[in-house]
Amino acid sequence: MTKTEKKAPEGSLAATEKTQKGSLPETADGAYAHFLAEAMALPEDEISPYRIDAALAVYNARTGIAAVSKQLDALRAYNLPVNGIVDFSALLLAFGHAVARAEAESGSDKTLAKKLARNWELRALLLAALEFGTAAKLIDRKHLVYIKQGRGPVDSAQDVSDLAVLMERPELKGQFPQVTAEILEEAKLLSAELLALLRPNAAKKGARKTESHATALEIRNRFAELVVRRHDWLWRCGAVLFGRDVDRHVPGLRANRATTASEPEPTEPEPTP
Repeated sequence: MTKTEKKAPEGSLAATEKTQKGSLPETADGAYAHFLAEAMALPEDEISPYRIDAALAVYNARTGIAAVSKQLDALRAYNLPVNGIVDFSALLLAFGHAVARAEAESGSDKTLAKKLARNWELRALLLAALEFGTAAKLIDRKHLVYIKQGRGPVDSAQDVSDLAVLMERPELKGQFPQVTAEILEEAKLLSAELLALLRPNAAKKGARKTESHATALEIRNRFAELVVRRHDWLWRCGAVLFGRDVDRHVPGLRANRATTASEPEPTEPEPTP
């Protein structure tokens, strides 16, 4: 440290950032291990269905990180925490590793992934309807407490089975037009199929492999949720820095092309007289 260099006070934001940056993992498997506990701590009902292109999302996120990281001092001037920006690149490494693990487990069979995604959609639909039912005093909230505590694909399949049974209670019949008889029948059949495949005590070796695949998919989805949340904060910081021009500097995760400030958007040529 030179005489002109000032050491950041211990415990200060700048010191925390420097320590954090120095301790961040630089390999994909190291980053995966670093963020795994945070990913697994996410509540089950806060994880969105996986609907992003991983490569595109990582590319766009890195574009935004590069733009915002140049102006961290400006964010500090607004008293905004920047640790989530400093370690975002490491989180992207972890996400990429989680995606690769899920793809390795899935092989060429995409059927299970589609069934798990549909099961999640049914769970969300039935749970939302019954939440409304509790607000309308049609059903006691205690029936949903245990269901909302579930974690993982096995619990999710069991939740759909339990929710379908609750929906058939006499006092609830006809109360939710959006939940048709066909949807209830699909929920019962799909949940039964998934439970037969995913339960740890399944007899077949193939079932154990399927559970491993399902677990890898769940972890991938959890890492994706972390990336989405972190990118939301990155975008908000970009809005402070760039105003209405933020999307050119911090493109959305699903944006088809990252257009940066150094790449002006094409304009229509002026008509010739």
